[in-house]
Amino acid sequence: MGNFTAKLAKKVSNKAGATFWIKKTITSSGITVAHQNLSNAASGDLAIKQVILQSDTTGIVGPTNFELAVDNGNGLLIFASTAVSGLATSAKTKALIAGSDDSTGDNFLTVVGVPTVLEAGKKITFGGTSAAGTGAGTVKVYIQLERVDETASLLAV
Repeated sequence: MGNFTAKLAKKVSNKAGATFWIKKTITSSGITVAHQNLSNAASGDLAIKQVILQSDTTGIVGPTNFELAVDNGNGLLIFASTAVSGLATSAKTKALIAGSDDSTGDNFLTVVGVPTVLEAGKKITFGGTSAAGTGAGTVKVYIQLERVDETASLLAV
């Protein structure tokens, strides 16, 4: 019975509507103005439902804003952007919650925070505005995705 349960759980978790998370830790000195890949190419359409950014006590230094974008052929490219000052020193968390109408709190993205769909064959990227990052501070990026296409998948790189 255990083998049947495991197979059923895997089949259900790959269905359209199922959610999963990817995570990447980015060092401040690794942030450039030209966007870099945060993920591989999506194997199907995926809705980006939530983003959580957690900085360490050193934080991010250099860019004006930290951005997350998609390289889609349609729609807005930048779906999450926040002032780096909000991710500098003090271990801050910033979040985008799909459908939230309260974007005024200290824990929300300060520039852009909109749900979007990552198209099949496209990637999530990250970058900074105005200047490259410096220093050893880090930010952990957690992204919750929901399968629009059955068995769609994505990995952080």
